[in-house]
Amino acid sequence: MLVTGGGHGYSWSLARHQAGINLDLGFFNTVQIDPVANTMTIGGSVQTRDVVGALYAAGRELAVGICMCVGYAGFTLGGGIGPYSGLHGIASDSLLCGRHGHGRGRSVHRICQQPSSLVPRFERRRLQLWRRHLAHLPILSRHQRRPGRRDQHDVPGGA
Repeated sequence: MLVTGGGHGYSWSLARHQAGINLDLGFFNTVQIDPVANTMTIGGSVQTRDVVGALYAAGRELAVGICMCVGYAGFTLGGGIGPYSGLHGIASDSLLCGRHGHGRGRSVHRICQQPSSLVPRFERRRLQLWRRHLAHLPILSRHQRRPGRRDQHDVPGGA
């Protein structure tokens, strides 16, 4: 099975995918920002350019990569390292929760992050490790994250 959506991949093995199932997440393409809760909910096929545009309009930022046509879910599942990682951490750091599917067709909702005061220290460490290994999730159809404000940092080399 091949899961596609908003972006592209660099894998040379995709050309050999024949007589298989292609699961297209193309309709999971919404971006919703809740300014009161300071959260952003992103569909599984949203491209980075859509995330950047919505965040800019709301005065927010997240870690993004260099290529704007990459699907943001794939970027996150791959670790999410980019030029803003020094300011905002890697993309998986801002992940609050995600909805993904599994082989039986059910949607599974996983809580990835909770306020530190509610989580014991050993559990916080486990959650940090879990977020670093997101690539084991087969399909991420929707995810929610907490963006930072654009004006909360000094731009290196800026005026």
